[in-house]
Amino acid sequence: MSLTFDDVVRITSDLPGIEAGTSYGTPALRVGKKLICRMWEDGETMVLKPLEDIELQFLMDTQPDVFYQTPHYQGWSTILIHLSRIDEAQVRELIVQCWERLATKKLLAARAS
Repeated sequence: MSLTFDDVVRITSDLPGIEAGTSYGTPALRVGKKLICRMWEDGETMVLKPLEDIELQFLMDTQPDVFYQTPHYQGWSTILIHLSRIDEAQVRELIVQCWERLATKKLLAARAS
């Protein structure tokens, strides 16, 4: 079963400060004004950021059918994810990691309590 962006919103709705909106005309999630992820224009792929270079490479090397980059995203801390090939737990884990990198200290503390 393929995940939708509605599924992504649902499984991350407990993160403090997370907001659904749009980016480049597609559904997106932000913490504050910082973009975490958005749907790609094809409606089946999610753009996720920020990830560390070593993490990006590991994901693309170990699961190339799920994670990839186009030339447009090379050199950026951004990865593309085929939502039809990933499960909820892995998406949540990756989004939580990105959220932790972008959230304010106040939001991080709110989640910890």
